[in-house]
Amino acid sequence: MLLWLFLKEQSNAMQDDDQDDNDDVIDSETEEVLSEFNFLSAHQSNTTVVNTNISNTKNLDIGELANITPNENDLWPKDDDKAKERSVIDQKEFDNVKTVLIDSKQQEWNPKFVLKSHFDCVRCLKFHFKEPLIVTGSEDETIKLWNLNKTPMATNKHKVIPQDIEPIFTYRGHKSPVLCLIIVENQIFSGGSNGEILIWKIPENYSTMDPYETYDPSIFLGNLDGHKDAIWSLVGIPSSNESKDLTNSDDDDLNKQKLDLVIEQQPKIKIICSASADGTIKIWDIETKECIKTIVYDESLGKTTCLAALPLNATLDSSENVDTTNKSSNNNSLSQYLAVSFTKGFIQIYDINSSNYSQPVLIFESLNKNSKINSIVVHPTLTIIVSAHEDRNIRFWDYTTGKCTHEMTAHLAEITSLDIDLEGLYLLSCGHDCSVRLWNFETKRCIKEAKSHIEKFSEAIFEVCFHPTQKLFATGGADARARIFSKLW
Repeated sequence: MLLWLFLKEQSNAMQDDDQDDNDDVIDSETEEVLSEFNFLSAHQSNTTVVNTNISNTKNLDIGELANITPNENDLWPKDDDKAKERSVIDQKEFDNVKTVLIDSKQQEWNPKFVLKSHFDCVRCLKFHFKEPLIVTGSEDETIKLWNLNKTPMATNKHKVIPQDIEPIFTYRGHKSPVLCLIIVENQIFSGGSNGEILIWKIPENYSTMDPYETYDPSIFLGNLDGHKDAIWSLVGIPSSNESKDLTNSDDDDLNKQKLDLVIEQQPKIKIICSASADGTIKIWDIETKECIKTIVYDESLGKTTCLAALPLNATLDSSENVDTTNKSSNNNSLSQYLAVSFTKGFIQIYDINSSNYSQPVLIFESLNKNSKINSIVVHPTLTIIVSAHEDRNIRFWDYTTGKCTHEMTAHLAEITSLDIDLEGLYLLSCGHDCSVRLWNFETKRCIKEAKSHIEKFSEAIFEVCFHPTQKLFATGGADARARIFSKLW
């Protein structure tokens, strides 16, 4: 028994010695590691050496950071002292553009009217040429008529207060979203996503009519039947063209004599053209409501997006891109050119008076951009077509040769619509970045910008249009609103 107790004590003593030895080894190793990383040293000089070595090895200093940080002087023109006060386009993203933006000291650009009655996106809108009316079309399958003289604009000492106005008439009859419309005299032609084109009459007693009175069936004038898919664009074709010079008008509103002259010289429209996603462009006689011609285009171009009519006196230069053999079938009739844009970035011109009207007479040069064109507009006096693209660019084309003469990045998102005023001095653009921009057409510089509409499902503004004779313009957006702005330029 005594022997067993003696052996047990010896064994415990040996285990304690082994543990002490292990602890000594661990402590010595720990001290070596900590001393290597300088955690146990209280000397500042050692720490400084470590940091200096890292700095020399990695070469991390503010000079290198400055090289990858955009320099403010590089982002803005040196000769523009007020550039910082203007809205910004990211130079890193749009390094090929010189953008002149809004001076913050200019008068604030507020809407004059806000049109609230639609329940879904406002896809299209147009001013009446003679009367103080505007027509809007929406994805809620309705068209609304608004009287702009019905409500005066309220003001205070500091800013204009936009007025909410109600429509004076609502046209119901579409069975699908309304995508486009035009006004021809006192008739409205509207195209839907199901391929139907409906015709409506503007009431003669619009100024006194009650918006809640009984529906008048005579308002509906019929339909144009022929398309099988969405109608994306409608345009009226003038039957006469008389010269009008408005470029010397004053900065104020056109006086009554000039306004009467403009209205009197406005070309008469007897036919309209419609572009559909079914792969066809149809030409309609609005008196007989019959399709007189159908253009079937190449499917490799994509789908049609927009139509624009060239002036009757327009001429095309003879070149490799122009089919000079495709002339009008009637030698006594003038060529009537129709510009067509496509989803794959192409623009072509057709002569609808030609016997070979289905073949383009001019194919614009390809920039290999493959960017969808959402809108095209023809300058009223110059031989220029302007196109709005999905890649945020606006391009200027000489429609006599089909060559691109200028290109600029104009918005921070997809550009959806363009319009040019009747005098040809200003260009309006809008897009899904919620902004509307006014450009000087000659200098291609942005002179005003306004934020308009609220983004919905990555969409903001669908269409913008000038008033034909007054310095007003309107926008329609995804927030189910239309806004009308008064002149500030």
